[in-house]
Amino acid sequence: MEILNYTNSLFVIFTLISYFLIFNKRKNIAKFLGIIDIPNLERNTHKRPVPKTAILSLMVTLVLLLIFNLILNLFESDLNIIILGSVSIFLLGLIDDKFKLSAYKKLLLSFLIVLGTISFSENLVIEKFYLETYDTFFPLNNFSIIFTTFCIILLINALNLSDGINGLAVGIIFFQLFFFISKNYNLSYSIIILLVLINLLITFFHTYKEKHFLGDCGSLMLPTLVGYLFIYNMNIDIAKGAQVISAEKTFIIFMLPGLDMLRLFIERIFKKKDPFDGDKNHLHHYLIKRNSLKKTLFIYFLMMNIPIILTWNVNFKSIYVIVFSMFFYILIITYLKKTSPKI
Repeated sequence: MEILNYTNSLFVIFTLISYFLIFNKRKNIAKFLGIIDIPNLERNTHKRPVPKTAILSLMVTLVLLLIFNLILNLFESDLNIIILGSVSIFLLGLIDDKFKLSAYKKLLLSFLIVLGTISFSENLVIEKFYLETYDTFFPLNNFSIIFTTFCIILLINALNLSDGINGLAVGIIFFQLFFFISKNYNLSYSIIILLVLINLLITFFHTYKEKHFLGDCGSLMLPTLVGYLFIYNMNIDIAKGAQVISAEKTFIIFMLPGLDMLRLFIERIFKKKDPFDGDKNHLHHYLIKRNSLKKTLFIYFLMMNIPIILTWNVNFKSIYVIVFSMFFYILIITYLKKTSPKI
C-alpha cells in the first residue's frame, strides 16, 4: 500500500510537470506533428490557428503508468488493456488531426479498436445492467459485446460533436467523472481518474482562452477512457455484490450531449444530408450565438448537471427526471432555433 501511495503521488507530480512542459512548447510540438486547428467558419467559433496538444501530457503519463505496471505489477492486468485501448484511440485521433480521415473511416476504425479492446477482458463488457425503475438486472446474453461497443461509440461521437466551443468538451468529461466518483466508494483505478481530473482542470482554462485544444486525439480518447472506467467499475461492483449505479442514473450523466447528437442526426437525415457532416446547429452553437462564451458554458453545464444532482443527490426518481429533461431540452432547442439568427 505504501509503494502504491508513493507511486500515485509520483504520477500526479509527473503529469503536472509534463503538462506545463508540453504547454510551453505546444506550438513547436503542434507544428512538428502537424496538428494545428485551422478555423473553419462553417464549424468553428475561434478565428486563429490553435495547437491541438491539450491531451498529450495525459497520454504521456498513461503510457508511463502502463510501463510501470508491466514492470512492477502494481495493478491488475485490466489496467494495461484499458490504457492500450485508450492509446489506440488516441493514435487514431492523432492521425485524423493530421490527415483528416473521413467520418465513416474514423467510425469504422473506432468500432474495431473498441471491439478489439473489450474482447481482451470480460470486465470491460456489459453483461447485464441494473434497472432501478423495475428493480432488476437486465441480461444482454449474446448481445453483450456488440452492445458495449455500441455504447462506447455513442459516447465518442457525442463528445466529438460537443467539441465545438472553447472548454465545453473538457467540462463535460470533468463533470461526468466528478459525479461518477462522488457516488462510487469502491473505485478501481482511481489513479487514472485523478490524473484525468487534474489534466482537465488545467486544460479547461487553457482551452477557454484558446491556448490549445483537445483535437480529435483528445475528444476520441477521453470518452473512450471514461467508458472503460465506468464499465469496469460497474462490473467489479456487481462481482462484489456492492450497490451498482443504475442504468438510468448512468444515462442521465451522459444524457445532454447524447440528446443533442440524436437530434442532429435525425435532422440531417430528414434534410437528406450526411448525418456526419459538420454544421453550427448544435445546442452550444445556438447558445453562443446570443450569449458570451462564459454564459454559454454556464447554461450548458446547468442543463447537464441539474438532472444529475436531482437523481444522484436529491433522490428524485430517475425515470421522471429523464422524461422531464428530454421535454425541457426539446422546448429549449425549439425556442433557440425559432428566435436565433440563421447560423
